[in-house]
Amino acid sequence: MVYVNQQSPKPSGLRARRGRVMKAISLMQPWAWMMTHGLPGIPMKDIENRKWQTSFRGTCLVHASKTFDKDGLEFIEDTLEDMGYDPELVLPQKYEMGGVVGIFTITDCVRHSKSPWFFGPYGFVVEKQYPLPFYPLRGQLNFFEVSQEICNQIILDRSISTSEYVPKGQLTMFGKGGW
Repeated sequence: MVYVNQQSPKPSGLRARRGRVMKAISLMQPWAWMMTHGLPGIPMKDIENRKWQTSFRGTCLVHASKTFDKDGLEFIEDTLEDMGYDPELVLPQKYEMGGVVGIFTITDCVRHSKSPWFFGPYGFVVEKQYPLPFYPLRGQLNFFEVSQEICNQIILDRSISTSEYVPKGQLTMFGKGGW
C-alpha cells in the first residue's frame, strides 16, 4: 500500500498560557487519520460522532487511541471504492496510535447534519483540521486536558509553522484572544 499525504499547513508558534491546559479528545483509528488528513477529491471527516453532547467550542488536540476500529476501516474502504478510489493507494499502511496526531476546532454540536460522516446521535462539527507530528500520550475518555508543558512540546518543539493555519488573533487554544 502506498501512503499518499496531501501537504497541509501546520500550526506553530502556538503556546499554552502559563498554567493553562488545552483540551484533547481521543478518536479510534482510522477515524483520527480521516479527521486530520485531506485527500484530493475526498471529503475530510468534518464531524465527530458521539453518544453525548457538549457545550465546548474551541481548539482541541486529536488523540489517536490505542483501539482500532476494523469495521470503520471497512466502511471507509467501501466508501472510497464507491467514489472510484483505490483505498490501498490513498490510505496509510500503518496508523499511529496512542498519541496526539492532529488538531481541530469544534464549532458546534448537532443532532442532525448533511455531512456524509454524520451517524449521530450527536455530532461535533469541526473545522481547521490539521495533522501534527505524532506525540505519544496516554488518552482518556471524554475530553481531557493536556498541560502547558506538553502542548508546548507538541506544538513549539516540533518546529511547526502556523502562518497558514491561523489568521492572526482569530484562533487560540482557549478561544479568541491569543495563545
